[in-house]
Amino acid sequence: MNAIYATDSGLSAVATQTPIMNLFREWENLRKEEGPVYNISPTGEDEETKALNTSLHERESTIMAAPCQIPLDFVAKIIVWTGYGIHALPDAYKNPDFWADARRLIGGAA
Repeated sequence: MNAIYATDSGLSAVATQTPIMNLFREWENLRKEEGPVYNISPTGEDEETKALNTSLHERESTIMAAPCQIPLDFVAKIIVWTGYGIHALPDAYKNPDFWADARRLIGGAA
């Protein structure tokens, strides 16, 4: 695993070759496709939009189910779960594994 370096423009990660980060990049690319697709079909009922949504949801589910290997994985999960802050994070009852990952990443500290 490579190191993570901070730059003037934010966090630049060389160490993003984890399964979650690879899926996260795929998810981000799909999200970039989402805008133009919804501009063409705002109802989301056409086959292209349905297929895109299916792909997005599959990536999201896989990302959320995968164990974090590095803290950046957990940040990616937060971004995916909230859609960049549009939705709220789950509480410990709705997704205990998510919060168990957080505790594990900080060494079990409360």
